[in-house]
Amino acid sequence: MSFTNAGPSITSTPEPQGNFGNAYKTAVLTTSITPAAVATVTTAGQSFTLSPGLGLVVGDQISAINPPSYTPAGVFPVGAIVTAADTITITWANVTAGSLTPPAGVYTLEINRIQPGFTQNAGYLNSF
Repeated sequence: MSFTNAGPSITSTPEPQGNFGNAYKTAVLTTSITPAAVATVTTAGQSFTLSPGLGLVVGDQISAINPPSYTPAGVFPVGAIVTAADTITITWANVTAGSLTPPAGVYTLEINRIQPGFTQNAGYLNSF
């Protein structure tokens, strides 16, 4: 039995895909943080200054936060923003009847920066 794949029958070079969207830069960064306890049945923002020189600026978007280990059941990050140069604020939720502390250690963050000078027009998402 032969296992060959001749591939699709293409008679011309396909049109190359152009650049789409307005994400200028995307980076996955790691940083060591030590969160404080989060009170019962609440959300709380905690600020962390990251290593100087990472280059985070206000307006950068944080799309993912991965803790270094399993977080205690009932406490979890619900969002994060860049509040100053190389400073982030993570909002934690605690949905339990007791105070809980997220794990300390190296967190992984996905950061996105919008294209400089980008102007959002009506119907932008339908334009590509």
